[in-house]
Amino acid sequence: MVGKQLFGAVCGSVIMSCAGAMPAHATDWSGFYAGFHAGYGVSTGSTAMDFLISGVPTPMTPPVPGAYTIGPDGFLAGGQAGFNFQHEGFVFGIEADISYSGLEGSASAAGSVTSGGPPVTSQFFSLLTQQVDWLATVRARVGHEIGETALIYITGGLAMGEVADYSLMSFTSVGTSTYIGWARDTKTGWTIGAGGEMQLSERVSVRGEYLFYDLGDTTVIGPLVGNPLNPTPTRTIFDHSGHIARLGVNFRFK
Repeated sequence: MVGKQLFGAVCGSVIMSCAGAMPAHATDWSGFYAGFHAGYGVSTGSTAMDFLISGVPTPMTPPVPGAYTIGPDGFLAGGQAGFNFQHEGFVFGIEADISYSGLEGSASAAGSVTSGGPPVTSQFFSLLTQQVDWLATVRARVGHEIGETALIYITGGLAMGEVADYSLMSFTSVGTSTYIGWARDTKTGWTIGAGGEMQLSERVSVRGEYLFYDLGDTTVIGPLVGNPLNPTPTRTIFDHSGHIARLGVNFRFK
């Protein structure tokens, strides 16, 4: 948590420094550029689990939880490239980037539940894991010069990423019934954000940036171990959305 707050504060400081400069049109942002970045991300989506009884979603019997907060988080690092066009103080551009992602997390629950007639008490254990292996975006950028060497901008566009999700639900009474599901997929979605950039020289600039991304949901079916044709598998819906704060360096080619 301290790492998230510190990195967010650093990115915010860069953006506010850009916004605090005195107005004066003096910098040419036009042309191609490329660079690298590093940052921290956290997923804020919720995860839901239920049973599919003959294809019909059926809630878990309390106190077996049907909703989980996994909260994957971790560092990201990668590279970006783009092109800017400038008209007076306005800067328009397009940028593509790709990042290795260390976003991962897990959630679990355990307890006892009584169900059926006559009533039967079972011990239950659940485990859910979620991770993002890489994340890429293709975005438009629209900004305006602030001062002699700074730029603030908004950005948005397409987001893509590879995600991996795992679910386990186990019940133990006289015997043990275990349901396991796993999926890996490349997802597409959208992203939006804002940032600030400051030139250190004619060809080098630094920036801070915030992005919100949404890659949509992944549905993982967990069949009964030892009997995959059992008509009551678990169904887990993982949400893949979150926030990223990152710092970067760009090198312009003129």
